Amino acid sequence: MRLKKYFLFTFILFISLGLTLSVSAADKKSGDKDQTIAVEKSSDKEKQKADSISGKININTASQKDLEKLKKVGPKTANAVIEYRKAHGPFKKVEDIKKVKGIGDKIFELNKDLMVVH
Repeated sequence: MRLKKYFLFTFILFISLGLTLSVSAADKKSGDKDQTIAVEKSSDKEKQKADSISGKININTASQKDLEKLKKVGPKTANAVIEYRKAHGPFKKVEDIKKVKGIGDKIFELNKDLMVVH
């Protein structure tokens, strides 16, 4: 009888320990993912901060007001850039902004050193 109680106690202990270890492993994996996301977000913030210090405008994230800071770009063209981003996704290179109606070679040449993409 004593042996059965000992066996049952040991069995429950191992089951509990196994569950604890598997939950801890799952928590660790999700924790690693959270840290990766936090690093990516801080990296994006650092890029935005560097852009604002350098005076460059990230055409993938710029607001209408920021886009209007570009030479020869008014509210209508800035809005067209934002609508283009919504419809087609982020620009892959700065030159892609010429695909937006209202931005041709002349406006691009005036602003190419002021724009970046991330």
